[in-house]
Order: sequence, then structure tokens, then C-alpha cells
Amino acid sequence: MNSRIINKQFSELLNSEIGNTLDLENEDENIIHVYSDQYKKLSEEEKLLGFHNIITNSGRCGFANGGMNQYLLNTDSTNRYRVTIKTNWRSGIQSGSHYRTHIIEAGSKLFLGCTDSGYIPVSYYNRFVVGEVKIN
Repeated sequence: MNSRIINKQFSELLNSEIGNTLDLENEDENIIHVYSDQYKKLSEEEKLLGFHNIITNSGRCGFANGGMNQYLLNTDSTNRYRVTIKTNWRSGIQSGSHYRTHIIEAGSKLFLGCTDSGYIPVSYYNRFVVGEVKIN
């Protein structure tokens, strides 16, 4: 097994909350409200290029609290989605990327992980929503 896979599995063991649905907080409600207001102002063509699911940062984590907790936030209060997240990672001179798909319920949030691994050598993670499909 290569070291990248081991580091990823180790990181997920340390963060057993990854992928869990969490309760919305006031900050999340405010973000949804602002995002929804801005989304409504977009043209129909611009709306086709946007996503209802966004990544938010809240709270410190990782090595020397140098990272941020990241969450997937569904701003659509009536529909659930299958969302694909691309994660770019870097650890020393090694780097790569992987994709993960999550199912997120209407108006909820999922914990995605920290932007840094919390152990040496520190791995850094940048996450992006790259696709979403509304599901019933």
C-alpha cells in the first residue's frame, strides 16, 4: 500500500466525523440566506454554472491549529443532492488529488475534514465542489 493511501486512511480514522450530517448553526443559516439571495440575482445562464452546495470553513484544527474545519453546506432547503468533491492535497514534495461523492440532505451540512492533517509531515487539503445532481 502506498503512503498516500495510508495517510488518507489514517486521517479519516483520526476524524471519525468525516461524512457525518451535522445540525445547522446560526452561522450556517446566515451563509445560506446570503448565498440564496445572491443566487436569486443571477441570470438563468449564470445559475446553470453555479451549485446549490458550497464548502464553508469554521473553527481551527490540524497541526498547531493551522487548518480550518471544512463543511459541505446544502443551501437548497427542499432537495437533496449527490455532490462530488475534488480534493487536492500536498505533503512535502508529494501532491495529488482524489474525488469523493457524498449524499447531502436538503438544508443540511456534512463534515468534510480539516485543511491540514494534524500530524507530521503535514498534509494540506484544498476541496472544491465539482459536480452535483439533484436526487429524490
